[in-house]
Amino acid sequence: MQLVLQGAYLDFFPDLRAYVERKLAYALIRCRAAVKQATVSLKNRKHPRQGDEWTCAIQLILRDRGRIVARALKSLPSDAIDDALARLSLDVGRKIRPRSAAGQENRRR
Repeated sequence: MQLVLQGAYLDFFPDLRAYVERKLAYALIRCRAAVKQATVSLKNRKHPRQGDEWTCAIQLILRDRGRIVARALKSLPSDAIDDALARLSLDVGRKIRPRSAAGQENRRR
């Protein structure tokens, strides 16, 4: 799997980069997804009234399954990463389940 991390803050904070890598690996292991490429984008949007907002967008390109994108907007970067990964994990689980369930049924026969 090729992992691409985008965002100005990921280069300055190696702990945040390691956090993204660890959480993404854990989410994908649980789903047992065959991922060709993962792109994680983290951006900070500053609003005068609302303060900081962090946007995390994660895009996966799955082998033979297409593309999945999950986005989250939170006040802390780690919360945005966690929320985007939670959404991604659900989407990957939905996309992978139908084929694995059909394969198990065929094996039983």
